[in-house]
Amino acid sequence: MRTFILLIVSLLFLGCQSSSPTVNIKQNQKISSPLLIEFKSNSAWIAHEGELGSVTLIDAHNNNLGVAILSVTDGNWMSKDPLTSKVTLTFNIKSTTSAKLVFRNNNPSLTDGINKSFELDVLLTDMLN
Repeated sequence: MRTFILLIVSLLFLGCQSSSPTVNIKQNQKISSPLLIEFKSNSAWIAHEGELGSVTLIDAHNNNLGVAILSVTDGNWMSKDPLTSKVTLTFNIKSTTSAKLVFRNNNPSLTDGINKSFELDVLLTDMLN
C-alpha cells in the first residue's frame, strides 16, 4: 500500500514535468547486437520497484526480436531526480532490415492516462558481414 501511495504522489508531482526521456540511439541509426542502450528519464518517467519500463525491438514484419527491462542503474529509484538505465539488448538477424525500438514506461497500477511510450526507427545490421 505504501508503494502505491508513493506512486500516486510521484505521478501527481511529476505530471507537471514537460521534459521527455532521452536515449543514446538516434532515429534511423544502424544498430547491431549486442546493443548498449542508455536511457535517461529526465523526470518524465518514474520508476517502480527500480524499473522505469521496457524496450522492445520489433522488425519490419512485426516480429519481436528482443526485450530488455529498463532497470535503474544510478542509485535511489525513489528519487524525483532524473534516473538512468543502461541495458544490453541481444538479438539475432538474418539480413539487414528496418525495425523499431519501442520504449514503454512502467505502469504497475494499469491506470489509463499514465501510459507513456515512444518509438525509434532503426536499421538492423549484422556487423560480421
